Parts: sequence; structure tokens; C-alpha cells
Amino acid sequence: MVISFFDLTEEREREAQASDLANALPGAVFQAELHPGGGLRATYFSTAAASLFGVRPEADLTVAQTLAPVMAMKGWARVRRGLRQAGRAGRVWEGEMEIAGGRWVLGRAQPRRRNDGTVLFNGVLLDITDRKGLEAELQQAAMHDPLTGVWNRRRFQQAVGEAAARLERYGRPYILVLMDIDHLKRFNDTYGHQAGDDALRVVAATLSDRLRRSDALARWGARNSPCC
Repeated sequence: MVISFFDLTEEREREAQASDLANALPGAVFQAELHPGGGLRATYFSTAAASLFGVRPEADLTVAQTLAPVMAMKGWARVRRGLRQAGRAGRVWEGEMEIAGGRWVLGRAQPRRRNDGTVLFNGVLLDITDRKGLEAELQQAAMHDPLTGVWNRRRFQQAVGEAAARLERYGRPYILVLMDIDHLKRFNDTYGHQAGDDALRVVAATLSDRLRRSDALARWGARNSPCC
């Protein structure tokens, strides 16, 4: 019998350094393998991934049952489809994912093809929840009237264009109703602009409460006028 011994000290030191580096990076580091037959599985997650996904620190994230509750089934299907397409094309994969708890994650991974045809993805996951919240606020501001909260002129014109396109393509009719508040300028001049603003809010709220789910309400108003 021949017994050989090898000094693995340096190898274990390199592994520890690589692990420390992965855990020091912003976000969470991960690895995944795409096999020639189409099979895809996660092989590694840094310790930051547990906090990012909201699971126990000791949870094994390479197990499908652990990851399943983190995101809806359609979300995982989209991620798997994107990784497979990126692996076959040899391009970087990138995707945004909504996970449990209303949080958003940005994933980005570089594929590397091995000699046996397996594609190894080395990637990072970043929490972009705050950024998505800001984007939603900007979208709200761009498409809604700040006084009443209903659609603004820009969104109204966009919606009418969409409805006209559906009518032309599918023959689906739509109804457009225009309403005017009589003597609003006189009301403003008599009681002040604050009272006029309150009146606009009351009208908008009253109409909104009576809409069907398929209806929409917009404030057309006068250009550059806060009171009409």
C-alpha cells in the first residue's frame, strides 16, 4: 500500500481569500452551471445572498426548494430562460427580478464555456429596491397631475393614441367624455386659489370613486395654468 500526503495549506488559503473577497463585494456573488443538455443549477452563493433573499443564514441556496419561495414561478422561468439564451449566445446575462417582500434585485453574470460544453456563470446580485422606488415616483410624477393625482395631459394624449390604435387594428370602440367645471375662474377670484384647488380635488375624487376598473380619468386643464 502506498499512501501519499499533500500539503493543502496554500490551496485552502486561496479558497479562503476568494471567499473573503466574494463576501466583501457589494451585493451577493453567485455561480451557476448550464449543461449541454439544457440543465441549469446554482452551484454557489456568497453569504450576503441569504440576507438579500430574506432566508436563514444557514439555508443552502443551491437547493431549488430553498430558492423557490423567494420569487414567483414566472420570475424563475424568466431567469432560467434568460440564462440559457445568454449561455448559448456567449453573452452577458442581466435581469431585474422582483422577489419576496416587494424587493427588487438586479442580476448580472458573465458566461464562460468549459471544454466539456458546460457554461459556467459568474455573477453578482444587487439590491435595487430603492432605485425602483425612485423610478416609480418619477413615473408617477411624469404621468399624473400633481394637484389631483389623476392622469395628466401627457398621459391622456398617450391613452387616446393607444385607444385609437386598438380601434384601427381590432375594431374596439372607445368612449371619450369631456367635462368642464363651470365658472371655476370666478370661483378662484372670489374665494382664492386654494379654494379652487380644493374644488378640483373634490371633483377628481368624486369622479374617481365612480369609475369602473376599465375607465380612466385625466385632467386636461389649460396649459401653464394651475387653476383650470
